[in-house]
Amino acid sequence: MGRRVGGGILIRWLTVAALWAGSLPAVPDSDLLTGAHGRAVHFDGIEDYGLVQRWSPEGWHRILAWLEPVAKEQQVDTVLISDAASGDFIGYGPGRVFGRLLGQPFSVTGLAPYQFRYLLVELQSGRVRVSDSQAEREVVMGRLDPKLLRWDRLYQLDGEAQPGRLRALMLFDGHNKDNSRSYSFDGDLGVVERGTRSRSLTLVGAVPSGWLEVTRPQPLPRPHIDSQEEWDSQFAARYPDARPLMTLSDGNDHNRLAWEGHYWLRAYVDMAAAFDDDRYLTYAVELAEHMLAYSDEQRVARGELDLTAEPYQVAPKHYLNHPGTAVPGWRRAFRGWRSEVLSDGMILSGILRVVDHIKTHHKQGFMAAADRFLERALLIIRSHDSSYSNTKNRAIPGSYHYVNYKNDSYGDDGLFTRPLPYNHSLAMGTAMLLAYRHAGDSDDLRAKAGELLRFLRDNVSRQSPRHCRWSYAFDPNGADREVTEDLNHGHLDVGFLLLAHQMGLADLGRELQCLANTLTEVIYRPPGLMSFGVDGSGISDRFEQVALGYDWLELSPWDARVNRVLAHQLYLYARPDWHRAFAIWARVLRRGGPP
Repeated sequence: MGRRVGGGILIRWLTVAALWAGSLPAVPDSDLLTGAHGRAVHFDGIEDYGLVQRWSPEGWHRILAWLEPVAKEQQVDTVLISDAASGDFIGYGPGRVFGRLLGQPFSVTGLAPYQFRYLLVELQSGRVRVSDSQAEREVVMGRLDPKLLRWDRLYQLDGEAQPGRLRALMLFDGHNKDNSRSYSFDGDLGVVERGTRSRSLTLVGAVPSGWLEVTRPQPLPRPHIDSQEEWDSQFAARYPDARPLMTLSDGNDHNRLAWEGHYWLRAYVDMAAAFDDDRYLTYAVELAEHMLAYSDEQRVARGELDLTAEPYQVAPKHYLNHPGTAVPGWRRAFRGWRSEVLSDGMILSGILRVVDHIKTHHKQGFMAAADRFLERALLIIRSHDSSYSNTKNRAIPGSYHYVNYKNDSYGDDGLFTRPLPYNHSLAMGTAMLLAYRHAGDSDDLRAKAGELLRFLRDNVSRQSPRHCRWSYAFDPNGADREVTEDLNHGHLDVGFLLLAHQMGLADLGRELQCLANTLTEVIYRPPGLMSFGVDGSGISDRFEQVALGYDWLELSPWDARVNRVLAHQLYLYARPDWHRAFAIWARVLRRGGPP
């Protein structure tokens, strides 16, 4: 297996067998998320403190501290973080959190940061939300403008050292993810800093002899949803008048069917499976019917679309060569109108999850709907066949490609050399596998899925003996032109690999073990950040921080720490007030509830 790079040179890559030969080092027998050599810093209250390169958040922000246990007689009022210039600070004590922000004092009781070893402070315009991971309080501060706050000291106020024990710290800027930072401590490496800056924390006075070995797991936060009743209550409160997307009448023009509908279908199927409650299956069938009713083909038939006035700029070649003919799937707006593998793959993989549940659980009352959905899905999947090739580039076992809109040729001449990003093809690959599971005369779908699997496996590399990485997209001109896959899009890759493993296309145990290690040891940055890239680069934005809640979380059989990381991230970023959060909590409930 090889690939072309600039100048026509052929670089030979390791075969899949060679890449994954040998066993991976075992997962550490520990659920200490700060690592095998994790330490906590002991600030003695006499001369020790932390000097932070001044942090200036650009708007609302979060400060999260994991605290190390302190004997009861040492649980006194102390200051976690402050600003030397203004005197602003945030402190905690037995049963309370207090501070001064832009000169305004605040204090809340009924919290136990010492007991739960956790302090989260979220600073928003006009209010402060404080939590000890089990309870939260909110304080209204009408004049608070969080972008005016600055922070540069740990465990020091007005020049006086404060006592405390700190395991990890996060500074998350909700307006500029790249301004975020996290700190943990390692017996070998010292301060472990993750963020765009380096060496932005100096421990003054603290020496390794004052560090504490971390032996107890960080307590898990209370989940936002832990029962069917709570999911239903939150859902009803959020959507009191109509279920999501059911009043939408413009198809996927604004990408909502692909990037909202997909996750709602997953949510409904998971709730139906978790509680054997066909009420959710009714919701899923209703939404799938609605999505199919607003395909381009159906909208044109009803006179709702004029493809002469709004032609496709990008679409499978047949539809470019026959202007005015509607695709059976869905268009979206991007530099004109386009019908894409990714959008159709996202919508269909959601709909086919409904089909899969109905057929595997023998839900006879819904079987006719499942048969209709499957028939339409097969038609839409195969409408993209002309965009697929296993001969365009001999380095590519098989992939969908960008359609060459500059000519009217079919076959390889009708495609650009560059293949689609992995997650685009694999979203459709997941749909193909789900359709193959239940459709006769569909060996072509399994064959394509197998080729897509080989393409991805050929291009996953070892970042270390325990960790792996891959790119967002293959570049025929060389790997040095590629960018790393990211956590959010990567969930589609991981989901495809899990399904391929489950369906026996290949034994992917080693790859899945490597992915699990990568998630917990490279992508996750305790106490509360996920990196952007699967190689640990960058920082995901606040919505992408919960991307491990779909597909990635299924790696827990290969590394149980995935469940602990999930619990912490969902508490921070998955309040049930948007579609993906509901999908995540439904999946958590289906898996038996929060850890």
